[in-house]
Amino acid sequence: MIFPRVVFEDESIRLLGIIPAESTGIEFDEREGEYRKWIENGYHGTMAYLARHEQKKFRPPSILPGAESIVLCGLDYYIPGQRTHSADPVGIISRYAHGRDYHKELGYRLRRISRNLANVFPGDRFVPFTDATPLAERFFAQRAGLGFTGRHGLLITPGYGSWVFLGGVLSTRRFEPAPEVLSSLRCPVQCRRCISSCPTGALLGEGRIDARKCISYLTIEHDGVIPVALRARMGAWIFGCDECQDACPLNAGARVTQEPGFLRPIAGMEIPLAEVLRIPDTSAFVRRFAGSPLIRAGRNRLVRNACIAAANLHATALLPELKNLLRDSDEVVVETARWAIGELAPLV
Repeated sequence: MIFPRVVFEDESIRLLGIIPAESTGIEFDEREGEYRKWIENGYHGTMAYLARHEQKKFRPPSILPGAESIVLCGLDYYIPGQRTHSADPVGIISRYAHGRDYHKELGYRLRRISRNLANVFPGDRFVPFTDATPLAERFFAQRAGLGFTGRHGLLITPGYGSWVFLGGVLSTRRFEPAPEVLSSLRCPVQCRRCISSCPTGALLGEGRIDARKCISYLTIEHDGVIPVALRARMGAWIFGCDECQDACPLNAGARVTQEPGFLRPIAGMEIPLAEVLRIPDTSAFVRRFAGSPLIRAGRNRLVRNACIAAANLHATALLPELKNLLRDSDEVVVETARWAIGELAPLV
């Protein structure tokens, strides 16, 4: 059965690949083994759900019994421009979190595609997925011909580089494989720019990462005190990190996204640290960042991150805000604020 491309032509999907939903063979066994070893080494940090996903990561039928096909989709998000280097101390935001949450932007498109497919094939089931499900999107996207996995562990695609969100639809209907036509794009043999650019040494090479050292993990996923040894290496990043992507030569000339949701600055690329440090509670945090990926971190983690950035930027002007946080209700915020004050006090 040929996939009816008309069902997604109005959804602004940039990349499409279709593969069988098989989960057998040497390649699958090897990838499952690599993933299992990655978990055993503790590289997933405190993200316990990744360990729970082990038995489903490379097995689509475990998500949708009777799955026959996987429709892989990509949506580009590159936002151009350099940081403004404001005179006021600012926290840096990853480009992907500039605007609207991609789970919402890509998710609603995939849900509409699934509904369209269900209308065309009422006897079959269609389940949309993004990275909120156990499936290894990058693995299947590479098999579908959307790109290849770079040494930083991200999928690199022709025209869009690694600035792409991935998702797809699982289907009980068998569609003919329809991979994207790839160029000869590959990482330059001797290139290690992404690895050497990582401030914390989180990249282990050949697409492997120690999440426990990754700034994106530390600022977004890690719920607790950030190890002191890593704090100075985090620079001004308060949500995510783009260092490895900015360093990648294959990202040069990436197309600018045309998605209005990604271009609308909810968080933007920089936020004054004073603004973040003054967020009093979760309600105020949600009002400020509703619809943004920053909601994922929550108020306490974002304020914790801002404390670290203030110390790294030698922002002594923020000492009053940091001292106010010594009375905060969150113990991690209090500890991090106290540490930042200790770092800044000798500079006054």
